[in-house]
Amino acid sequence: MGELSKRECSDFAPLAPPAVKKGMTPSSADYRCLVPSDEVNNDGDSSPQVAYLEIKNLRAPRGINNAFIRIYTRLLAEYPELSRFRIIIKPYSDNHLTDDRRARIEAFLTGLASSPASQTTVLSLPGDVPVEIKVLEGHGGVCMFRGIGGDEPWGPFTNPSALLKKATEKIRDGIRQLSNYPAALRILALNIQSPDATFSNDVGIQTA
Repeated sequence: MGELSKRECSDFAPLAPPAVKKGMTPSSADYRCLVPSDEVNNDGDSSPQVAYLEIKNLRAPRGINNAFIRIYTRLLAEYPELSRFRIIIKPYSDNHLTDDRRARIEAFLTGLASSPASQTTVLSLPGDVPVEIKVLEGHGGVCMFRGIGGDEPWGPFTNPSALLKKATEKIRDGIRQLSNYPAALRILALNIQSPDATFSNDVGIQTA
């Protein structure tokens, strides 16, 4: 709603979803708001229009970075030695997390706790997903690093086809919900969260 506020939209009022039968999806919009009008009345003023707003979130799936942080934090209680090390991981893309990848990450961290030592290694996750890892003595924690340039000229990638498919599904669902307000101005907003905090303009244009 921050972007819409910059465009002079105001008075956002959340709408309670209607009561529905079990198994059915509520079909109301998220908010009712006011938007500037291009029409000017006889006094030279313009009255804002009532609009209905539906927000769809496209969140990144929990991936490798998230798994390292969660498993590291959980193991600290049993293996306090881990707090002596800063673990820097470098996956080229934040691949979807699977049970076997999670198990491999936990095995690596457990092994590090049993024989703590500074090291640089490559952890190969199932599905041929390499993760460069650097373990340094110092303040504990996990952080992710990705360089841009050289062998990685464009940096981490968002999968365009997967994003487009997910965005299309969200848009269709939003249009269905907004169809309950045929006589009003309707706004559909997409809130896209990228796994690497970057988003290609080309992907965005294709999605739009």
